[in-house]
Amino acid sequence: MFNKEPVFDTFKPEAKEYKDKLAEKIKANDNVSYYFNRLFKKDNADYMEISVEGKDFKAVAFVFINNWKNIEGIKDANGGGYNGAELKGLQLVVIPNYEGADLVYKDLESIID
Repeated sequence: MFNKEPVFDTFKPEAKEYKDKLAEKIKANDNVSYYFNRLFKKDNADYMEISVEGKDFKAVAFVFINNWKNIEGIKDANGGGYNGAELKGLQLVVIPNYEGADLVYKDLESIID
């Protein structure tokens, strides 16, 4: 897939420019799809890495998890067996941050494996 957003090819997912552009794309929400990659811990907090795909871009996002509503199965399996599963109806909260926008898990409609 051709990535029309050079920011996603130029910067790493942890970079401010990358995180801010991704937050902008998620907020615009025109046919964005989300796919589960993995769970991980950072600074003793839970995160999931997801792939975010829109009509003209593909990116990686790190989502802070402070509630496990509708993703208990992923937690119980420690992410195992869910790699590549679509996160249908994923709701994220975008929190502006001087280091780049943070994404926080809010809710999920369903997991399509």
